[in-house]
Parts: sequence; structure tokens; C-alpha cells
Amino acid sequence: MGRTANSGSDPPSEPIRIRLMAGRDKCAAVAEQIAALMRANGYELLEKSEPYPCRPPKGNDDRIYLTFIERAGETGDGE
Repeated sequence: MGRTANSGSDPPSEPIRIRLMAGRDKCAAVAEQIAALMRANGYELLEKSEPYPCRPPKGNDDRIYLTFIERAGETGDGE
């Protein structure tokens, strides 16, 4: 018998974690845009990492990690 997505699984994770990978020249700016969009939709930015350089062959890219939680009583879906 097949398992459904919810049977035997842990509850969903509370924080939303985003790993952004982009060119070094735009990674930080895109991270700021994502953070602004998430804040506008009822989320609080808990953590933003420093840019980490990617290894070759993506040596000109950076990674930034963002962690968000939903603010109590707020959703950005207009309900």
C-alpha cells in the first residue's frame, strides 16, 4: 500500500528557508527584493546569511540563505 504525503511524516516546518543562487553582481540585490516581498506578504525575516561564493564551475555565483516565519495573525493572501 502506498503512503500519502502526510502519513507517517513530521509536521510541516515552521520556518521557510530559501537558498538563493545568482551571479555575484546581483545576488545581494535579489535577496533584498525577496525579503521585501516576503515582508509585504506577512513574513518576518529571521536570518540572512552573508554571501557565500559557489565552487567552480559556478565560481562567479554567490549563495545567500534567507529564513522567514509568518507573523502572528498575518497572511499576505488578502483573507
